[in-house]
Amino acid sequence: MRPTGLLWPLALVGCALLFVSFRQAPAPAEKSSAESWVERDQTRISTVDCGRGETLTRALERPATSLQISFRGTCNEDLLIERGRVTLTGLDASAVIEGSVTVSGAGNVVLESFSVRNSAGNCIVALRSSSAELRNISVAQCGANGIIAAGSSLIFLRGTVSAAACAGAGLAATNSSNTTLAAGAAVTLTGNGIGWLIQVSGSSTMNRTATLQAAANLGPGIVLASGGNLSLNGINTLNLTGNGGPGAVLTDSATLVAVQDSGVTVNLSGNGGAGLQAERTSVVDLLGNSTISSDNAGPGLDIDDGTLRLGDLTATDNGGSDVSLAFGSRATFAGGSYNVGTVTCEPTVLVRGALGCT
Repeated sequence: MRPTGLLWPLALVGCALLFVSFRQAPAPAEKSSAESWVERDQTRISTVDCGRGETLTRALERPATSLQISFRGTCNEDLLIERGRVTLTGLDASAVIEGSVTVSGAGNVVLESFSVRNSAGNCIVALRSSSAELRNISVAQCGANGIIAAGSSLIFLRGTVSAAACAGAGLAATNSSNTTLAAGAAVTLTGNGIGWLIQVSGSSTMNRTATLQAAANLGPGIVLASGGNLSLNGINTLNLTGNGGPGAVLTDSATLVAVQDSGVTVNLSGNGGAGLQAERTSVVDLLGNSTISSDNAGPGLDIDDGTLRLGDLTATDNGGSDVSLAFGSRATFAGGSYNVGTVTCEPTVLVRGALGCT
């Protein structure tokens, strides 16, 4: 195997993955009244106005079987949610948390319609087998990762979700955790160290009609590493364009798989490295779906000790070779439409189907 020096997960995220900092929420002003609330069917329903000195932290401490908290204004807090059945909703565009939200060991947590920004560490993190649903959430200027599931946790993304200008990954699943895009979800990851990171047996799923754009990130658009898996369930669009590194990197037995003939489109164009780089027994299986990899600084598809299965491929105007196969890689180009410039192969590779080595 040729050395690659692939250090994206370590160099850009490193120990910042699970960095969580907490700062004490400011005490409410003496003149401020407590948040307004009612109780219905063992659910405490409250409204918090951070502009009047009220705090979300205090609202989370109230005794009740479940909490429904709505808020407005800018809340300067690092929230720690360690109880289940909590719904936190922004009332309008003014709803911002300047800090972070950590869900730890809790389930049935819903975060909806607000922004989180300027955290010293992760902006939103689920830890310790937690489950959280994010609906129409944006994060920005995060000192570590934007949104991360770790420690066997699940984050479910619904509606429009974005992560921008985070030092680590915009979206991440690590340590046997999962990030799932609901049907119709639209996720945008821009200006981060890495767009989407899935590693250490982490997994992610894009349900039917979900779309994701990872563009103009400093490193790769997506990194799948150490057994990381991404499944595309149909009619998905995955745009990995204009990133400083490769559009997608798979290493150490990672997998990228789409349901066959399910209307998936993967666009890997204009990236600073390869369009897609797969190595060290990683698998790319997009059979029967559409792959576009053009105008990248490196090869359109760069497979080294990996497995590639495609149908319908456009790969033109890339640096070096449009498709590069090395070190015992296996490639299947099944029936479909092909517009490919050059295919370079080392003697150890096996190629079958509509394309051959040039």
